[in-house]
Amino acid sequence: FEDAGNNPLASHNIRLYDAADDTKIDGLEIEMLYNGAHVDVDNTTLVDTGAHGTAGAIAAESTARFTSRYVQRAAIMKSDHSYTGPVTGKVNMWVTYD
Repeated sequence: FEDAGNNPLASHNIRLYDAADDTKIDGLEIEMLYNGAHVDVDNTTLVDTGAHGTAGAIAAESTARFTSRYVQRAAIMKSDHSYTGPVTGKVNMWVTYD
């Protein structure tokens, strides 16, 4: 996973931006989880979800359950002013299988 924004966070969570003008929001972020455990969003950390499907299967279905949650670390601010309003965050995800 990689934070698609311009200002990645040291916490390896997803930075949020004002949905209207793309200005970064401080104090609020999104944490990604797999089976309830923190997932680093840093374009480096791999998440092994175990075996899925059956070799040679024509139609196979499997689920890897990722969740996310908001984390507030400080007062929610935009450009050094209190902020309430819609936010957006984006993540790039790569899946490797063999």
